[in-house]
Amino acid sequence: MDKIIFMDCDGIINCSKTKERFEGFYGIDTVLLKRMLNIIEKTGVKIVLSSVWRLDKNSCDHLKKAGIDFIDKTPDLGNKERGYEIEAWLKEHPEVKKYAILDDDSDMLFGQPLFQTSFKTGLTEKIEKDIIRYFNEDLKLCLYCRSLMEKVPDPVTHKKSIYLWKCKCSPKNCFQSWG
Repeated sequence: MDKIIFMDCDGIINCSKTKERFEGFYGIDTVLLKRMLNIIEKTGVKIVLSSVWRLDKNSCDHLKKAGIDFIDKTPDLGNKERGYEIEAWLKEHPEVKKYAILDDDSDMLFGQPLFQTSFKTGLTEKIEKDIIRYFNEDLKLCLYCRSLMEKVPDPVTHKKSIYLWKCKCSPKNCFQSWG
């Protein structure tokens, strides 16, 4: 279990324009579902449900029938933010090497790699491509703007054990270091 996506459902595999319905609510949009399945196929990630859908057996069965073969669900911590539920799950699974969160809400903890969608659009092609790159290349997410960062050589020390990550989102080019 190297790579995990914590997946919300509403705002990811459906959006405000989704016509499909399931038990009176927004169902699964076939176009958005194809994008999600493409991410799974091209990266080999495993899905952990962090959506409220995880609390309803019929919704979970509906996801499995659609091809979202999730391996687990985050714990329900009541009124705590979703980021804490993800943190609790990760503490129980130290074998996870890389993870991302795919959600239309922003209630995550600082430093958690969130690929944020919107309920207006759902999973966009850009986010689909960014997640595939994030898992398949040596990339990180900027802690501030959440755009992809690429590894660049440290111009000062030139040490191979220290490298910088350059964010392309701002004119100032945010740099963060990990050793």
